[in-house]
Formats: sequence, structure tokens, C-alpha cells
Amino acid sequence: MSIAVLAGCKKEEPYNKIPADLLIAGYLPSWGMDNIDLNMLDDLDIVYYFSITPDQEGGFYIPEGMDDNITIIKNQIEGSGTRLFIVIGGYYESEYIFPMAEDPDKRISYVTNLMQFCRERHIDGVDLDWEGYPEPITHDDFISLINTLSDSTKANNMMFSVAMTASESEYTASFQEQIDYVNVMTYGFFDNEGNQVPLDMFADYTYRYVSAGVPKEKIIMGVPFYAKRPYVEGDTSPRYYVYRDIVELTMPEPSSNNYGVYSYNGRDLLRAKTNFLIRYGTGGIMAWELSMDVALNSPYSLMAAILSEAGR
Repeated sequence: MSIAVLAGCKKEEPYNKIPADLLIAGYLPSWGMDNIDLNMLDDLDIVYYFSITPDQEGGFYIPEGMDDNITIIKNQIEGSGTRLFIVIGGYYESEYIFPMAEDPDKRISYVTNLMQFCRERHIDGVDLDWEGYPEPITHDDFISLINTLSDSTKANNMMFSVAMTASESEYTASFQEQIDYVNVMTYGFFDNEGNQVPLDMFADYTYRYVSAGVPKEKIIMGVPFYAKRPYVEGDTSPRYYVYRDIVELTMPEPSSNNYGVYSYNGRDLLRAKTNFLIRYGTGGIMAWELSMDVALNSPYSLMAAILSEAGR
């Protein structure tokens, strides 16, 4: 049913994948537009604009300011080869995906309107970030939404990715044929010493996805542009620090990955992760999120370290 309804606006040009290479991407949330160095976007393969979500009844609507932000991004990346994806959901933003996904009529209506929205604004792809808030996601509803979005994006010559946690490799493998990429959210986790996803943990998460049956070229591994401390009961201090704030406070050395009890991924560690992905033949690397970095021309820039290691 979804194919018949949603394939009516298929373009004549062939479905166009991004050439095989280390893909470099990043999420850019609406609240980060005032802090992002827009020049950074020109050097990326994909910018994931975060985000759009259904209304309380599961209907389609456009958040205030979204069109203005899309115009700013499109003007910046024009002629650069960077592709713009629209993200559906987020963590708290997933709340109203549930009533949309569980109702076939609402699901088809939502995706139909989404495709029209993307065509009119020349959007290159859709990224589904449906997370289990405020309740666990029903498997059947998730797969139904995956299938509808996969059919519809391909019918409209757009790409389709999903954001999944590091522990969902087996689940992702079950629908890997329907997606172009999986953005593995490999951040926010700690080893026994309180380090946020060091290189060995990062590599292990990558191996898990490959071992589960997800093709290497579809795997985009995530890295944090923020510092986080482990949870301590009764500790009311902030859980996070934005990386650019750490730069202002400490001017960290390239090898530094800690600000007190807060752990982040410094420039040397991100170079090592980028190098690992290149050598292993993984599809790409992505950042959460771009506005947390300093300007690209700063010697402290995390994205500059990634780009440099990738030979860009």
C-alpha cells in the first residue's frame, strides 16, 4: 500500500548514492544555528538537520524557524557537494512518533507530506532517529515506519538513514537492506575508568555492527563533540560540557580527553578514530553535534582534526 501511494512522484533520474569513501557527517540541531561555523558545512558529505517530529496526533507540521534554517544551510552548501538530510525525531522529540507509526493511515499521510516537504526544498535525504521515549518502541511499528520511509525516499530519489544505539547491531542488521546508512550513536558511554568511548570501545562497537551483518559501507560511527561525566547519585552538577566551552576554559592539549571528571574525545583521539575507520573500511564518521565545536579555522577544532586525518 505504501509503495502504491507514495511512489507517484518518482523522478526520472537514477537513484544517486554518495561515492564510496570515508563519509564525514554531522548533526546540526535547530538550537545550534547561532553557534555553528557555517564554513564547516562545506567540507562535510552530509549535514543532518535536527529535527522535525509529528504533532500530538501524529500529523505533519513544520516547526517554527525550520524553513529559515534550511535556507541558511542550503545557501551555505550550494555547490559544495554537501548533502542535507532532515532528521525525524530525537530522544524527547520521539514522543509523538508513536501515534503516527502505529496507525497505517497516519503513517502514510505523514510520510506523503514529508516527501512533498523535502521535494519542495530539495532535501537529499531523511534520517529516522526514533528512540524509546516515553515508552518502548513496538517492533512491528518500527519496521512498518522503516519500510514506508525506505520505499518513499527511494521513489523520490532521496537517501534514507537511521540513528541507532551502539547495542542495537543485531536489530539493525534485520532491516539493513532498507537503509543507506546507520548512524551509530557511539557516545555518552564510559569504560571502567570513566572515559567516554575510548578507541578500543569504539572499535568494538564497530566490529559488533559488522559481525551482525551490517555492510561496512553502510556504517557511520558517531563521536561526541561534548564532555560528559558518569552518573553519581546525588550529584547535582552539570552532566555535560560543550567542547567549545572547554576550549575557552582550558585551551586543551591535543592529547587531552578530560576536563576534571568530564570526559570527551580530544583531537588526537578523534584522529585515531578516523584513522581506524579508514583502515577498517568503514563507511563514515559523524559528530553529535557540530555547533558544539569551535570555528573550523581554530587550532582546537575537532572537525578540523577529523578532516585533516581523512586527507581533506
